[in-house]
Amino acid sequence: MIVVADAGPLRYLVLIGHIQVLGRLFDRVLIPDAVATELANTRTPEPVKQWMARRPDWVEVCAPPPIHLYAPDLDEGERQAIELARYLKISLILIDDAGGRLEARSCGLGVLGTVGILERAAQLGILDFAPAFAELEKTNFHMSTSFRQLIRERHHLDP
Repeated sequence: MIVVADAGPLRYLVLIGHIQVLGRLFDRVLIPDAVATELANTRTPEPVKQWMARRPDWVEVCAPPPIHLYAPDLDEGERQAIELARYLKISLILIDDAGGRLEARSCGLGVLGTVGILERAAQLGILDFAPAFAELEKTNFHMSTSFRQLIRERHHLDP
């Protein structure tokens, strides 16, 4: 399966040491130019920049298609990722931003965020969810209190 990714899931999977799960879950991960630029930005954490400089073969940077999406609340990477998925008729996008997820769904795309990726990998026995989620919680990953509680309950994690 081929997916398109925004920067968020890639960034956080690198930071928690589980980026390799994407290579096991998907055949290829496509990222538009704006996402590649964001991941290599000087303000990006060093491990992410290093990963991007030596990204695996299953990650492919793609020139963005023409942008027809009017979504002023989204950043350029989110817009390009959604348009790339639509243009290539790829049904799933990896994205965390709430506005981006909403826009992607309104365009008929399936969405999967960082937590969902960890859950899918755990279901397939690729990783242990509890320690991976604990590492994610140590980052600046944003999740609402209600979402955090839902995930903790679903996985029987201590509060």
